[in-house]
Amino acid sequence: MDLEKLLQPISEDAPCGPDLEPEGDPQFDEAYFDRMGELPEFYYRPGVEKPDGSMTPDNMFDPKSVNFRDEIKLIDPVLERSKDLRLVVLRAQWAILAGNLAKFTESVAWIAGLLETFDADVHPTDSGDRRSAINDLNDNTSVVQPLYFTALTPTGDATLRRLKVARGDLTALQSEEDLEQAPILDALSSASNAKHVEKTLGTLVELRDAMNRIKAACESSGTAKFSPDFSRVGPIITEMIEAITNSRSDLASVAQVEEPGDDSGEDDEGDSEGGGGVASFSAAAAAAKGGGAEVVSHLHAKRLLQACEAYYRAYEPSSATLLLVTQARSLIGKPLLEALETLLPDNVEEALVNFSPAAGFSLGIARIRALTEDMHDDPDTPFPEPDPGPDVSVTNAGEAAVAIRSVEDYFRRVERSSPIPTLLSRARSYLDRDFQSIIDELIPREEE
Repeated sequence: MDLEKLLQPISEDAPCGPDLEPEGDPQFDEAYFDRMGELPEFYYRPGVEKPDGSMTPDNMFDPKSVNFRDEIKLIDPVLERSKDLRLVVLRAQWAILAGNLAKFTESVAWIAGLLETFDADVHPTDSGDRRSAINDLNDNTSVVQPLYFTALTPTGDATLRRLKVARGDLTALQSEEDLEQAPILDALSSASNAKHVEKTLGTLVELRDAMNRIKAACESSGTAKFSPDFSRVGPIITEMIEAITNSRSDLASVAQVEEPGDDSGEDDEGDSEGGGGVASFSAAAAAAKGGGAEVVSHLHAKRLLQACEAYYRAYEPSSATLLLVTQARSLIGKPLLEALETLLPDNVEEALVNFSPAAGFSLGIARIRALTEDMHDDPDTPFPEPDPGPDVSVTNAGEAAVAIRSVEDYFRRVERSSPIPTLLSRARSYLDRDFQSIIDELIPREEE
């Protein structure tokens, strides 16, 4: 089956065919319920320490255990009878579990095409059921974690997960110890991998655009209107794109987010009163696009975050992003100890700087506190006043998102040890989130 065939009406009276789920159709049940029950319960489980001090092996899902051809032999014939988003989402899940980024992207693009073409008729037609089906694209085990492990180069030397482990953003598994950034970045920029990396980037951009199309179609639906939750998968796709473009600056233009055109020729940007009007593109997309003013100093970064806070307090006071932006701003210029006391209050007393076993030296929390107090003394040689940077203006969600991203990139570049990039990256993950998705994350429900 291809997209052209999928988007052809099944009949004039029922363009998407019947909903086979409530009918208990055997072919549907086998393709959907039986196979959904076979999705893995976890993608990986780190090993645990045994009483003797040794570690059990990490338990990893094997993409080779998935035969994607067998899955589509079950799913695609049912799609010829009933255009059902649940089946296409499951198709996407099996594709990425198999490590097949191209087929995953194809399936996501099919979902976008079905929503754009059939809207009210595509199954499931109920808003709640449709939300549940599409939100499965945000599932951690069957989508997000497989994307982390998806190879960006032919040999698999470069993945987003390997890069983040090497940077210290994620805890290493046993097979990931001693990873370094340089070989990973070299693999991405290698001339021998160039064609494969370029093709992968094109697929990722197509995937990002398809996700944006799904979001737009759901939010503009005439019968099943809602905002899907892509809070996990969206940022991961963006990071995968950035992993490539940061190593291949010549490809940056390929990954740019295009703003919707305006056929009328009129400027609608100021339709809403004040600065809280809805931008012509999502805040998350604006952040992904970047392009904000270059941050020139810590003071400039602080002013940008203060402007973001002012915008969110005025127009989005319930935003979870506001909380993390405020926390990040409050840690600018603060020592490591204060960051530990703020972010790890239950563990800070265990902080210890160890030297080599042969030396036997260590700095405990008491000494760390004493050294931190010494740092507050005025330096003998005064430093020049920091550059405050250009005038700062944040008047809408898009500008706030771009400013947050600019500050995040600045601290990642000039102060790698700062927790600010981590806080702001998390803040960006809350952009465009609805209340229910935030609650589901902040207050997880216990499994029954």
